[in-house]
Formats: sequence, C-alpha cells, structure tokens
Amino acid sequence: MRFISSLTQADRKSIPYYPLSTNHYPLITTQEFPMTTYPAAPDLSPEDYILIGVATCFIKAEGEVEEITLLEPIPSAYAESIIQGNLPTAYRQAFGLSLGQILQGETAQRREEFPPEAQFCADFSERTYAAARTYRRNPHIIDLVPLS
Repeated sequence: MRFISSLTQADRKSIPYYPLSTNHYPLITTQEFPMTTYPAAPDLSPEDYILIGVATCFIKAEGEVEEITLLEPIPSAYAESIIQGNLPTAYRQAFGLSLGQILQGETAQRREEFPPEAQFCADFSERTYAAARTYRRNPHIIDLVPLS
C-alpha cells in the first residue's frame, strides 16, 4: 500500500477528481433504481395477495368493557389454521384482496364490503406488508380464499 505523499505526479493524474459541484458526478436515474408503489416495502406490488379479517375485539375503557370491530391482515399460516378449523378465532369474515385494493401507498382504503363500524388496526400498513409476504411463501392458501 502506498501513501498519497509517495505517489508520483503521473500516479496523481490517474486518480479521478470530482469537484464539490454535483454536476460532475455521474447521474443515477430512476431506471436504475425504480420508484416503487410501496416505499416501505419495495419487494411488494399492488398485485400481491392479502387476506383481511374482520375481527371482534374487546377493550376496557373507563372501567367498561367495550366491543370493537377491527380490520386486520391475516398471515398465511394463521389463515390456513382457521380454514382447517384448528383454531378458535375472533374473525367473523375474511376478504381476499390485492394490496392495491387495500393500500394506496401507505394509506389504507376502506371498501364497501367492510362493516361500517370496523376500524383499521394499529400499524395496519406495516402488518399488511408482513402478511402479504407470507402468501408469497404459501401461495396455495390463495386458492382457499380467492380475490373478492
């Protein structure tokens, strides 16, 4: 290894020099790094499958137990267990959707089929991305609850 001080004048001329001005740097185009529909999940597309469940939950608020209805993504392994009847569940309905039908960017989209009192669960988009990846590993579940 040679230190810069030991370089000859000819060696120094062969080292590329980029001034601080950005117009001398090579440009990186969006074709090299395309923008994705889901910046938080660039590996997913609007065509990816997701199962959204309508769950009845109970919370304790101000000393009273209150029933709420939540919309939440169901991962493929749990969906398979529910369908086989192996687990009791709080889900009363499930919808097979594509990501594009339920998420526009990071924003959840309410559909007409959803009960009007239902609200999206906490961290809905992050949980939806994680669940959608499970259907890529277990695509046979998609046949059990097709797109609606």
